[in-house]
Amino acid sequence: REVVPAAVRPLAEIRDVVKADWVAEKLRTIAGDKAKAIVAKAAGNTRLDTLATEMNAKILAVNGIKRNQTSEAFDGISALALFSAPANTLTWALEGDGKSARIIEVSKVTPPAIVAESQELKDTTRNGLGGDLLEGYLAAVREATKVTVNDELWRKISGPSTTP
Repeated sequence: REVVPAAVRPLAEIRDVVKADWVAEKLRTIAGDKAKAIVAKAAGNTRLDTLATEMNAKILAVNGIKRNQTSEAFDGISALALFSAPANTLTWALEGDGKSARIIEVSKVTPPAIVAESQELKDTTRNGLGGDLLEGYLAAVREATKVTVNDELWRKISGPSTTP
């Protein structure tokens, strides 16, 4: 019924939210810095059980973690950190609460068994390769013909989720 122009809200109105966000960011930074320091200290020479004893922390052994799956023991951030590190190394990830971090020891990496007859694998491969080939082809054609795309006009015609 009316148009309200954009405006910066007064600090008194948002003070508590700003303070809580600032404290949460500082806690995340401190937890991350501490975890990085612990992993750097270990530098491949210290075992996880030794670190846990020094810090009076407990070790939780979790087996069978898959790259694209989460569980109570391993959320998405922890799994991403786990699969970003090579075997027999330590890595870290912030906990979901943002107040602490988890030190992770990658003990063994087992590549998944690929079933060549899997329809899901065939579809994923076909779609991935098809998309890559199309993108490469279009880039080469644009370069060879010096074609430019008016991105604003293209978005109006095709919608925001489609790229030329």
